[in-house]
Amino acid sequence: MVLPLASEGGDPAQDRLAAALTDEITVDLSRIPETFVIARATADSYRGRRVDARQVGRELGVRYVLDGGLVRLSEAVQLTLQLVDSESGACPLGRPLRWRVVRPSRAVPQSHRTVARSLDLTLQEVETARARARPAADSQDLLLQAAMAAAVLRTTPDSLQQARRILEAGECTRPGVGTRLRAAGPDL
Repeated sequence: MVLPLASEGGDPAQDRLAAALTDEITVDLSRIPETFVIARATADSYRGRRVDARQVGRELGVRYVLDGGLVRLSEAVQLTLQLVDSESGACPLGRPLRWRVVRPSRAVPQSHRTVARSLDLTLQEVETARARARPAADSQDLLLQAAMAAAVLRTTPDSLQQARRILEAGECTRPGVGTRLRAAGPDL
C-alpha cells in the first residue's frame, strides 16, 4: 500500500505534487505482475495520520507499506520513501529510498516511472532475501507427506509410488532428506 505522501511546509503546489506522485506511484506499482496494491481511495483514509505499518497490514492484509514525503530544497524537491514490512514494522532495506526532483512541475511523468521501476527491483530484492531466509519448511513438509504415505497408506503399490515421488521432490529441494526417510522405511 502506498500511503499518501507527506508534504512539509504547507505549500499548496507541493501538496498537489505529493498527491500526484502518490497517485502515479500507486498506479505504476499496480502494473507490476504479482503485486497487490491498495486503491488510493483506501490509502487516503490514512492521510494526515501517524500510521503504524503493522496496523495497516492487519487491517488491509498487505505485506508492505510504502511511506514517505516531499521536502523542498530550494529549486528542487526531494522524494523520500520507506518500504516497511507490515509483519515486523521494520524496513527490510535498512535505509530510505531518495530521489531528487529538479523541476517538480514538469517532472511528475518521469519521476514516478523511475520510482516505480526502482521499487519493483527493490521488492524483488527484498522478496528474494525473504525467501532465502525462510527455513526449509517445504522439505520438512515433503518429509512428513512421504512418511504418511509410507506408514499409513503402505498397503498399496500406488501409495509407495507416491511416497517415492514425494521423496524425490524433497531430495531436489534439500539433499539428504530422502536418504534419512529411506533408512526409516526399507520399502521406499
